[in-house]
Amino acid sequence: MPQPNVYDGTVSEEYKAIRDRWDKEDTLLLSRTSIFLMANSVLAAASQFQKDDEFRIGVSILSLVLTTLWMITSWHSANIISALYEKCLHRTPAALKGIYNITPFRIKVLGKSLITFRPTLVFGKLIPLVIFFGWIAYLAWLFFGQEPESIVEDIAHFKK
Repeated sequence: MPQPNVYDGTVSEEYKAIRDRWDKEDTLLLSRTSIFLMANSVLAAASQFQKDDEFRIGVSILSLVLTTLWMITSWHSANIISALYEKCLHRTPAALKGIYNITPFRIKVLGKSLITFRPTLVFGKLIPLVIFFGWIAYLAWLFFGQEPESIVEDIAHFKK
């Protein structure tokens, strides 16, 4: 008599197809994220090569455009992965359901889950948003901020 909680290695073809697509989408998302973060790091360094504000603004605008394009594609990938997760969840053999029941980190308000942090959310949506707003803040600083030397002078002035 088979034991109910022992996995015998059989899964449906539909589950395999969904899971294969999920794995491909996840690999694509992480590959694109790696490529973007490498390119973004180079652009961040390039924005510091010259003191010329026009050059810095140009690099920052290019970075903001690339970040926006990356954000659009990564959000799309994250949404596809989430949909595939939901499809797999309902087709998983009973003995494998435990992997889907692992509780991720959640922020709760009044006992209700406000946001659930899964790797797809972090890599596909949150990191792109943080970098997007980081470039906006840098551009705002270039347009309206002060140079570090003047900040040091202001601090020295207040100490007198």
